Parts: sequence; structure tokens; C-alpha cells
Amino acid sequence: MLPKQISVLVCGHYGYRTNLINGQTIKTRVLKEAFAEALGEANVRAVDSSFFSRSPARFLLEARKGFKECSQVVILPGIRGLQMFLPLFLRWKRKWSRPLQYVVIGGWLPQFLTEKNRLRHLCAQIDCIYVETAAMAENLSRLGLFNIGILPNCRKFDLNRKRSFVATTIPIKLVFYSRVVREKGIEEAVAAVNQLNDMDPAHPLVLLDVYGPIAENYQRDFQRCLGDSQHVTYRGVLSPGNVYNVLYVYDLMLFPTYYEGEGFSGAVLDAYIAGVPVVASDWKYNREIVDEGRTGVLCRARSVEDIVSKVETFIANPALVMEMRCHCLEKARSYHVEQVVQRLLKDASKQL
Repeated sequence: MLPKQISVLVCGHYGYRTNLINGQTIKTRVLKEAFAEALGEANVRAVDSSFFSRSPARFLLEARKGFKECSQVVILPGIRGLQMFLPLFLRWKRKWSRPLQYVVIGGWLPQFLTEKNRLRHLCAQIDCIYVETAAMAENLSRLGLFNIGILPNCRKFDLNRKRSFVATTIPIKLVFYSRVVREKGIEEAVAAVNQLNDMDPAHPLVLLDVYGPIAENYQRDFQRCLGDSQHVTYRGVLSPGNVYNVLYVYDLMLFPTYYEGEGFSGAVLDAYIAGVPVVASDWKYNREIVDEGRTGVLCRARSVEDIVSKVETFIANPALVMEMRCHCLEKARSYHVEQVVQRLLKDASKQL
């Protein structure tokens, strides 16, 4: 049993001010809600850094009060927040002797710290920096940081929910679920679908639905990318509460990213929870996340031809999808948020 006096401050970008939904805001909200379930709402305090630009004094006052009154502090800043707030957070940590844990979202930190000597020194003073993959931890250790833990991306979902999947048939139903920007590989995904269907457009082998917010500066290029394709449809933005109900009807997820900041993608995790295998690029940490031949397959980044080749394997043998679905559901179980919260609480208790 956890001591009743434990209370947690969770400081990060919740996106409440602008109702922003992305990997960072989703993970921050999921983590805060899981702490509230474990400890009770009264013992968890949320401070939303998205309010800093509008009212910096209020944000800093609330954060300072949280450090003073809570027994444990969990922060989830991005690049800007880490640079702006970490010196102050470390001062408050020392003043009130609070365990300070940094949960990193994405895969950007090792590369970013390579030439940031002062910030590296500050990061070394955090009780523990939790990254999403073992490769990220190894990269940080090479920079002289040894206060590193591994916490993969996480979600809250029903561990006991049963799914009844329909057998995969032609045309295979593909889904792209991510921020719609060039670096996530959307153009390669669309080109691959068009190429697969070029032989007989009236009888397509695959169909692709696209979900996700379109970057403001990419909307015109995205429309140009779609062109007049009859086999690719943009479906809008999924609400967080409806993700798994929508995704599970698809056969495969295309995730041909070459985004520099990619870590443990929440889209891949959502696919696993929904029982959907992924065709992902062999990029950054995806090789550690995708079990080749079990939860998905890897293709070369930026290669339309390799995406086509991998999908053709499933077209030739649609039964492979059903085999992989079971592995996806099983793998998803190890990424439930309860395990993450219990780890953070246990580690912080050693510092109290």
C-alpha cells in the first residue's frame, strides 16, 4: 500500500488553453489521470505550461506552490520548457528536497543535449530522466548522463476488452494516423497506395484512410499530395475517446515516418491496443518498438517501393494480418499506464 501522504505535481503541456491534441498533450494527460486514480484527485496537482505564454507569473506561482506542497514532482517539458524552467525547478527541488522526475516525450533529447553542455549539467541533477527506449538511454549515457530510466510510451485502456476481428480481404484497409506533415511520411504512404492500385484502379488492392491534424503550413501541399486519388481519403481528427473503436476496423497501419524527433510513437502504441499491425519505417527507434514479423514489418525510410513491397506480402497472404493482431494485443499489455505510475511512485519513495 502507498503512504497516504504522497502527493504529486505533474507539470507539462496539457494543451487545455488551445485544446491541442498531440503526442505530448495526450501522454501528459494520461499520466496525470493515472496518478489521480492511484492516489486520489486531492493528492495530484496539474500545472499546465501551455498557459505560460499568456500568464507567466501565474504559471510560475502555481508551479512553485506545487513544488512546496507536493511530496513528488514529475515534469514533462519539451525543448523550450526544459531550457526555460529547469534551472528554476532544480532550485525549488533543492529548497524543499523534492524528488524531481523528468518523463521525456519523443526521441529528441539525446541529439539536443549533444552540444548543450550547461543543460547537460543541469539534467544530471534531476533524480531520474525517463526515456522511451533502451537506445535513447544508451545515447544519453554516452553523453555522461547516468540518472536514466526507461519508461516506454503508455496509455490507459481496458486490459480485459475482447475484440472480434473480421478476416482480412481485398482491398486491404490501411490507415495513417498521425500529425499530417511531410516528415511523418504521408506522401510516401499516398504514393505507395496509388502505385499498388495503378494496375487496375477500378478494382483496388488497398484503400487508405488518413486521420490526424494537418499542419497549418502543409495544408496546400497535402491537398496536392492527395490529388484526385479515389483510394485515399482524409477522415479528420479522431477524438481521444474514440481512437481504438475506429482503428480496430483497419487491417494495417502505415507509419513511414522520418521525423527527426520520433521516439516511441503513440500512434504505434494505439495501433497495438487496437490490434492493428504496422508497416513502419526503419527509423530512429522503430526497430526497438516493432517486433518484425509479429507486430508489424519495417521498411526503408523515404522508400515508396519498399512500402509497396511490404504491403504486397499481406495482399498475397491476408491471413498474416490475423496472426499479427494477437501479437499486437499481447504486446500492448506491457504499455499500460498503471505500470508507469507505479514505477514513478516507487522510484520517488526512495528519495523521500
